[in-house]
Amino acid sequence: MDLKKLALKSKQGHTRSLTLYGFFLYEGIGIKQNLKKAFCLFKKAAKRKDHEGLYYVGEYYYQGHCVKQNLKKANKFFQESAKLNNPKAMTRLALLKLEYTTATTKDIIDALFLLLRASEIGNSRAEYLLKTCLNKGPRTIPRNTIVETIYQQAHQSPKAQLLLGLSMPMAMASQKMRG
Repeated sequence: MDLKKLALKSKQGHTRSLTLYGFFLYEGIGIKQNLKKAFCLFKKAAKRKDHEGLYYVGEYYYQGHCVKQNLKKANKFFQESAKLNNPKAMTRLALLKLEYTTATTKDIIDALFLLLRASEIGNSRAEYLLKTCLNKGPRTIPRNTIVETIYQQAHQSPKAQLLLGLSMPMAMASQKMRG
């Protein structure tokens, strides 16, 4: 990839070039790492509703890169990106719901459903996290609480019905492996 052409296209405002050149700057691929410049490019792409630009602005607020860490702002950008079917944003949102808040029943169901959607798109990390949550529970919520929550909500929520169908075979498989 010609970085000079990519830089020129990003200066001209080409949305995908903004995000791609921002990524190269963020990671320091073929160019000196520059987190501040990358953030500026990601913000421009995010203003144009680019799902990757939105995701990376969320990452900056989530990690506290060049900006003060702000989980509310991170959540906002991850939500916008997830609406555009970005599986990395869906995964981050799920983690925010499960690990950085006092998870309500709705939060648990929503988080697991986000992981399911992201894994269906092909995100292997989301698939791993979903299986882990359904088998063991996340670090902050015991597995039996997850399964009970899904079971209690199954009659009211199509999301919970789908998750219940996933969690029961996994629970039976893990019991067979133990016994």
